[in-house]
Amino acid sequence: MITPRDFLKTVIDRWEGGYQSYADDQGNYVQHNGVRIRIGTMRGVTPDALAKYRGVAPWTLTPDIMRSVTLDEAADIGFQHYYVEPNINLLLWGPATAGIVDFGWMSGPPQAVLSLQRLIGAKPDGVIGTRETVPLYASWIDRLGWAAALQAVHDMRAAFYRYLAQIHPEDEQFLQGWLNRDDWASAANPEFLSAFACRPSAPEVFQRVPTQRKIL
Repeated sequence: MITPRDFLKTVIDRWEGGYQSYADDQGNYVQHNGVRIRIGTMRGVTPDALAKYRGVAPWTLTPDIMRSVTLDEAADIGFQHYYVEPNINLLLWGPATAGIVDFGWMSGPPQAVLSLQRLIGAKPDGVIGTRETVPLYASWIDRLGWAAALQAVHDMRAAFYRYLAQIHPEDEQFLQGWLNRDDWASAANPEFLSAFACRPSAPEVFQRVPTQRKIL
């Protein structure tokens, strides 16, 4: 079964391009003294995410610094800030969980966690805890199976992306790309399921990934 970090490395390599600095992409900017500074994005890593990971002020970054982000560093950033810090690492690891991680990478972990909690019937407080969200998620997976759970996450993501494009017409140009990526992370894609040793017709495989608080 693919590990969380290797999944992030795979999805970043597949779906995120190199450096880009589109003027209409809000993720390319940082704020400093009331001024918006366009720095750009590399491998899907925003200036704010890179600054947080490297422990520097976002406005000290430059386009050349952004271009220095390697695939491995991007995967490390994803693992630390989009998997461990939001406590997604407390959930059973499998294809539906990977879909949530990718959702968080694209839309922010808070949105991914809230959407997941609503999906499984947990209190939508934005916090993954061991008293409610973790056991409810395990029960939800046990009841649906990985493939059906992944498809539910896929449908949830698609609805959110369509809603986002509706309320922000300037983002409609990105909608098809978001949906294509979501379709890749779906139960209809055997390639995606096979990375988790999971097929709709095969016994489901559950694995709890040990909690990690620091990248070694």
